[in-house]
Amino acid sequence: MRQPEGFTVESCEEIVCKLKRSLYGLKQSPRCWNFTLDSHLKELGFTQCSSDPCIYVAMNEKLIVIGVYVDDIVIGCESRNRLENVKGKLCSHFNMKDLGKLHHFLGLRIVQRDGIGEIWIGQPVYTNRMLTKYGMENAKSVGTPVDVSFKLVYANDYLTLACISLL
Repeated sequence: MRQPEGFTVESCEEIVCKLKRSLYGLKQSPRCWNFTLDSHLKELGFTQCSSDPCIYVAMNEKLIVIGVYVDDIVIGCESRNRLENVKGKLCSHFNMKDLGKLHHFLGLRIVQRDGIGEIWIGQPVYTNRMLTKYGMENAKSVGTPVDVSFKLVYANDYLTLACISLL
């Protein structure tokens, strides 16, 4: 590191500044942010999922799952009160804003139907791009792309279910 222009002192060119915290744009900044967020989430009672360190799970009254990607956070919860409580605690500690219901995240499109409790997750833009790229935009579609004999397994433990199903 060198002294910034305009702040160099004659005969003390080897003296540099020591940063007390990370600055945006430095190599260490993402690590410092992740360490700070990880510590705070663990203080709030969240457990980091062993299969994916970007997923945090807590099970007090209701299951709550937090997904982290760099500085984007997605929160899913069974209880509106618990969700608001956790969001409030995060907002009081970090400069955050609530963007409302999740519509797009990491190239995925999410459609939530509150009245009937359905969530649809897909990649229509990517799928259409791949179909066009390989000249298959007029191909015959299939209503069930998964083998119909495939059996789903019920998981009893919420923590196991959250960590396994979010892979």
